[in-house]
Amino acid sequence: SEALAESLDAVDDGLGRDPALLGELAALRRRRADLLTLAGDALARLGRADEAVARYTEALSLPTLDPGRIAARRLRALIAAGRPAGAAFALAGEAVATRSAPDIEAGGLEALRDASPEAARGLAAV
Repeated sequence: SEALAESLDAVDDGLGRDPALLGELAALRRRRADLLTLAGDALARLGRADEAVARYTEALSLPTLDPGRIAARRLRALIAAGRPAGAAFALAGEAVATRSAPDIEAGGLEALRDASPEAARGLAAV
């Protein structure tokens, strides 16, 4: 995961100076959010939830075709990391940013409710 992030940064720096490689750089930049999401998935499967949260958060800061999918994964990683209040805050932030109910699967909401009834009640009030 760290190697992926460092590699993407290094490629960004190196290819940015070569006009012949600008097409490849643009394609890589378009896929960066997908690659960071995959890294977050791998970290989550390894039980490294805090690191997965960081990768998902970074992926959400980039242009992506499906931010709801990444947000759902970040929600589950926050819960797995023992940060249900952070999950509720992220979910509320998503609702405010999109001005609609976020497209988060019901299982994620149930996990949030089970992890922290207080966080779930606070979210329900939003």
